[in-house]
Amino acid sequence: MVSSQSRIGIIGAGTSGAYLAILLIQQGFQVDLFEKAPYPRTDGCGILIVQAGM
Repeated sequence: MVSSQSRIGIIGAGTSGAYLAILLIQQGFQVDLFEKAPYPRTDGCGILIVQAGM
């Protein structure tokens, strides 16, 4: 089991990275989120949610 005192680094502030950071912060973890791009991308990058996943 990982202690909530652990520091977690997430590389990539895309949809998954940002969402994971939010979930971990809500659980009490200290999170550092790293992104090399200066601005968010708006082109979707192949994100797909199938009907069964909704």
